[in-house]
Amino acid sequence: MYTKQQVIELFKKVYADKNLLIFGEEMNNSPSMVSKTLERFKNNTGKYPGILGFDIRKSNLAKLGEEGIEQVVSEITDYAEKGGLVTCSAHLANPKNKNPDVDGYRGIIGGNETWLEMLTDGTELNKYFKMELSAIADFLEKLKKNKVPVIWRPLHEANGCWFWFCMVQWDEKTQYHRSINEETFIATWKYIYDYFNYERNLDNLLWEYSPNIVADDNKGMKRALYGYPGNMCDFVGMDWYSSGNYEIEKNSTYKDLASTGKPLAFAEWGPRGAIKANPEEGTKQPDIFSGEDLLALVRKLSSDGYTATYMLTWTSPLTLNEMTKGNIFMNANGILGLEDVAKMI
Repeated sequence: MYTKQQVIELFKKVYADKNLLIFGEEMNNSPSMVSKTLERFKNNTGKYPGILGFDIRKSNLAKLGEEGIEQVVSEITDYAEKGGLVTCSAHLANPKNKNPDVDGYRGIIGGNETWLEMLTDGTELNKYFKMELSAIADFLEKLKKNKVPVIWRPLHEANGCWFWFCMVQWDEKTQYHRSINEETFIATWKYIYDYFNYERNLDNLLWEYSPNIVADDNKGMKRALYGYPGNMCDFVGMDWYSSGNYEIEKNSTYKDLASTGKPLAFAEWGPRGAIKANPEEGTKQPDIFSGEDLLALVRKLSSDGYTATYMLTWTSPLTLNEMTKGNIFMNANGILGLEDVAKMI
């Protein structure tokens, strides 16, 4: 099994080489999510992915049951022992809703005073917020016991306005609109950081700060470094769902994140809708944007100076598994799958 330090050194090496990119995808939710994703990926592309993503909260682990959870942990461990990298995120449930179900990550929680109330031990909001963190820590602890390092992405896309933990609290129905102070957001990150590191001793985590790519003037959404937690993260990343407009050069997100000097990832990437010209009748999305198209995008990013450690596509229908010509992409020079990562780490 590799170590956290080996992951750091690997990311530094890949990030420094514009011709290298670790590639992987987010898993769907089932007890056999790891093995199913790996085998399907191999069948479609000829290789195994170099990194796998897993959303601890959205997967609704409780529905898997203890046996299902142990299967997931076992399969993730087997993958990591072969050299595969693991990254986890969490669509945290809104503590105002008392964690009702997997869809509880939408909506709002309120302004700065409500966020600070959530961070205050003994309050009702804190009780449910900490309950959520505890359940996530329980899963991460199982991976720690198996010595699996995890790239952990809390509060992802927080500079947007679509999750309750976003810096812009926006409710279209009530026209509620508040911006959360940087200090409040950083305090929230620190609360999670301290709880995981010092109360739960999860020393297997590598912390990644990953805002969404948004236009600087888009509905008050915040620039990438608004709320940046500094030394409380090891890596930075950006979530980018593209409509085919090469959005990366239209705003400051990449440049801002790169200025931190930390290895940068495309933590989530996907073709949103018809990324090329409108399809002919009967043409399906996988035919509109193929692995060959993705390779052309990656090559353009490299030639334009946008280097990255890894690129992770989200779950169906946005993954390489749903595209045609995935074998062309994964077998291209510089695209790193499982076997490539294992040789380098």
